[in-house]
Amino acid sequence: MVEVGFMLIKLNIIEKEGVMTFEVKVEKDQRGYNVRLILWEGESGMSTPKVSGVSKKEASKTATELANLYNCKIIGES
Repeated sequence: MVEVGFMLIKLNIIEKEGVMTFEVKVEKDQRGYNVRLILWEGESGMSTPKVSGVSKKEASKTATELANLYNCKIIGES
């Protein structure tokens, strides 16, 4: 795995009223890495912090666990 500033993992769920999209976002800041689960419904989003200030290894592990839980794939890296 290469050094990344963030990773996005996305899952689309088809609903009667529209599409709900889940993202797992991993970002680096001064304290370490932060992992958030984001639920998008249309243009509205809700973010839930999962872990913060952890090592890259722990952030990657958490993101992978969430990806497996939601059957997601990584859709972008930078």
